This record gives sequence, C-alpha cells and structure tokens, in this order.
Amino acid sequence: MEVVFRVDASSQIGTGHVMRCLSLADELKKNDNNISFVCRNNTGHLINFIESKGYRVYEISVEENCSANQNDFKDYEKADFMIDASLTIEVLEHIKVDWLIVDHYAIDYRWESEVKKYVKSILVVDDLANRRHDCDVLLDQNWFGTETIGRYTNLLPKDCIPLLGPNFALLSKKYSTARRQKEIHNGKVNNVLIFMGGVDSGKQTTKALKALCSEELKHISVDVVIGNSNEDINKITEIASSRKRTVVHRLLPSLVDLMTKADLMLCAGGSTTWERCCLGLPAIVVISAKNQIKFTKLLAKEGVHLLLGNTKEINSKIGF
Repeated sequence: MEVVFRVDASSQIGTGHVMRCLSLADELKKNDNNISFVCRNNTGHLINFIESKGYRVYEISVEENCSANQNDFKDYEKADFMIDASLTIEVLEHIKVDWLIVDHYAIDYRWESEVKKYVKSILVVDDLANRRHDCDVLLDQNWFGTETIGRYTNLLPKDCIPLLGPNFALLSKKYSTARRQKEIHNGKVNNVLIFMGGVDSGKQTTKALKALCSEELKHISVDVVIGNSNEDINKITEIASSRKRTVVHRLLPSLVDLMTKADLMLCAGGSTTWERCCLGLPAIVVISAKNQIKFTKLLAKEGVHLLLGNTKEINSKIGF
C-alpha cells in the first residue's frame, strides 16, 4: 500500500505528533508498505530527522504566522485550510494513495473533504475532540474515563470507525518487548530520566536538573533528553557538566532503552504517557500544554502518576 502522513513539528507545537506517527510508520514499513510524509518547513521542523529514518518527505511552505502553527488551537477556524490543502493535493495527485494519515490539531473536516478526493481512505489521529472530521477511521489513544467512548459523538461520519483509548496507543513493538523483559521496580530510585518534550517552553528540564543537584540527590544517575528546539540547551548542558552521573542526549529515535533503565521519570504529560505506562515506569508529571490538562489530571486521580501541576506553577525548589 501507499501510505502518506500529513503531520508537522515546530518550535510551537512540539515534536509529539511526528514521533507517534513515526512509530506507526515503522510498523507499516515492516509489512512492505511505501511510506512518505508531507510536512511544513516550520521553524523547529523534524524533516531531516524523518528523512534520517529512511522516509521521503515532501516539504510544503506556509506562512509562519498562520494560526494553524500555534499551540493554542482555539483559532483553528481562522487558519487558512485551503492553502494547506491545495499544497498537500499538489503532492498527493502524483501518488496513488491508499491511506492518508493526518495528525494535526489545526486540520478538520473542511481540509479532509477537499483532500479525500485524491486518496482512497483517511485515518485521523486526534485527542482534542473539538472539531468535526471527514475520515474513515479516527484514532484517539488517550483515556478520559467514562467520557472516552462518547467524546466524538456528532463529530464523525456515521460510517467512520473510532479507535478510542490506550488499547490503540501508537507504540513501537520495542516497548512491548521491553515490558516482557523488564524487572518489577523495587521502589528504590537510583536512575532518573528527564524528558519534558521536544520544545520544553516552560524550561522544566532546567528546573528538574537544578533540583537534582541538591546534596541529598547527588547519588542519583540522571539521563536528560532534549529536543533540537529546546531554547535552554546551553544552560542544560552547563548544569549537566557540573553534576556527576549526568548524561545529556539530543532528540532520540526512541526512549525505550532509557525508560527501561530508569527507576523514575520526570516528564511532561504528553505523548510519552503511554510509553512509560507500558513499561510500568513511575513518573512525576507536569502539564505543559492545554491538551494535556484533562487526561493527565484523570490519570493522576487513578494513581498512574504524581502530578505536580502546570509548568508555570513549578520551580526547582518545590517542583522536584
């Protein structure tokens, strides 16, 4: 089959959409499907990273100030869908696409209705449930308690197949393999993993590292993962170099090895949620984006992780 992903990363929207799409792409590729991506060349894009994984990327250019690039998607009605749709169609009309997979908060039924004329089927990956879609399958891997099943009522075509909840989480098979091999935690914390997302606009990585420099925590080994769009790279590197048993990793293809090694994760409540849950990795979580608020709080109530609060409420003294 010919499968095309329409997904973006940027210094505003982060890297999570691309990373979960890559997990799905890697599995599809194993079954001899042809995979390609259509991405904007926004500031902070991951086009080179996607290409390094062996996938062809078709670049499209859209004005950076388009509201579709923002992390607050209340204004998605104002986004210029037709420009994005027409540029995407220019790519798709030269490919016999079996499945178009769309993972983008600023795309809705209007964009999909235009583009579906050029593809056989559309799968939408979403977790906001705040807009209508015109697709054949919708996948939302997040958990919202008793609301999970009904969140997309009246937002999907009658014949659309909804795949809802963590049973459909977009995880690499590496995680299920590691889960079978991983020993049960003994409760001791000797290794900590820090990952606050590809952007970390709230500078939580720096706060966590500063806290771990306290005398009573200096015995802990720390792995820090940062994205290329992290504006605090120099500060993070400086702190890490002054702390023993601390290693900084730039954006990695997978966190599975570091998660398997860790006893505790300090992280944002984003797309890594189900990866750490799969491995049974305890976590202290901060909310770094509006779309994380509801399900991250619900998971905290269920005892899945310890939630500290919003990034603006956290500092190095009381945060970790």
